[in-house]
Amino acid sequence: MNGDVLCRARRGSALLTAIVITTLIGTLAMLTVTAATRSQQEAAASSSELAAFYAAEAGLNVAWVELQNGGDGVLGSADAPEKLGGLDYWVEVNAVDDDVTALVATGSDGHALSRVELIVRDESSEITDFGIFGDRGVTLRSNSNIDSYDSSLGTYASQVSGAYAHANGNIGSNEDIAVSANAKVYGYAQYGPDADDTISVASNVTLLDGYGAAQTQVVLPAITAPSYASSGALTVNGGSTKTLGPGNVQYTSITTKSNSSLLVKGPCNLVISSAATVSSNSTWTFDATNGPIQVYALGSFDLRSNSTMATTSKDPTTLTLNLTGTHATSGSSSPKIDFSSNSEFYGTINAPNLSVVISSNFEVFGCLKARWIELSSNSKLHFDEKLSNGGLEAGSGYEILGWRPLEGAMLASGEGP
Repeated sequence: MNGDVLCRARRGSALLTAIVITTLIGTLAMLTVTAATRSQQEAAASSSELAAFYAAEAGLNVAWVELQNGGDGVLGSADAPEKLGGLDYWVEVNAVDDDVTALVATGSDGHALSRVELIVRDESSEITDFGIFGDRGVTLRSNSNIDSYDSSLGTYASQVSGAYAHANGNIGSNEDIAVSANAKVYGYAQYGPDADDTISVASNVTLLDGYGAAQTQVVLPAITAPSYASSGALTVNGGSTKTLGPGNVQYTSITTKSNSSLLVKGPCNLVISSAATVSSNSTWTFDATNGPIQVYALGSFDLRSNSTMATTSKDPTTLTLNLTGTHATSGSSSPKIDFSSNSEFYGTINAPNLSVVISSNFEVFGCLKARWIELSSNSKLHFDEKLSNGGLEAGSGYEILGWRPLEGAMLASGEGP
């Protein structure tokens, strides 16, 4: 009987042990499943947060580029985010003080949010020296080319390295700028400061130093022409040469017929009160060896095709062509302003109230200022840095002061923004 009791006790002990072991195994299994599930959830959450972070960083980079190119850096909103594949982002801009700005980018994959902040300071300043400046607009046709050089260092050709000489061939306007395909600006493009002023850039364009909006309007000084006793109308017939200057002279009109020549010696102020006509195959030569030359054309100025305008000096600071007429629109034809001459012009063309078109045959070494400016296809202008007043380059733009991820990134409920 005692044997039976002992046997039953042993069987009970074995059963209890089996129950305990089974329970432990079940518990371990549950713990394993729970741990694996939690690990999967954490991995999924981590992946989601990482995707949101990448979206925020992408948005911050886009805003930074826009800010550097004259934009305000604001992109999308929480209600209307920008799209990046299956991700969303938006960027808000907050002013810290007059010069410091905070860009706050938020990224989302539809579940997690991530926020990053970039603190920048505006170090930009305006350009005040331009190779060309069109008060109401600048148009660069295809394959036109603008760069710079310094005549005090020698000829333009001696300073060319590769495709251009120096990179201060800045262009500017108080309104819009249009740059056609394949045009090359080895400098900076500065369009007007108003909200509706823009720059349009076609394909395959070079804007070496970028572009941006001006902070204020640039005022083109008015021209004050001197007045002298008029010698009436001057016509130089074919085969003849006429010399004017040195000294101050004034004519109602000057016309050089085919195969004739006009020589102007400096120092000289030459005033033409009505019309200047340089016929095909005639030549005007400006000799500023002994002093500068100022030409004041108060009416039309017609440099016809195959005419020549030459300078004995390669120094653009010694010759200024002042055109004082007025055009109501960029397409106005009266007074007639025509630069169809086959020439290399060394000097400044100053026409603050006129529309000026530079043909492909007329190459300018100096600078050009007008109300409207169009550089025809394949035309070239080389700004002489010797004409600069110290405003060749804009400031360094925006400087990055700091970057940080922001606290408060969290899981969004539902489907996110």
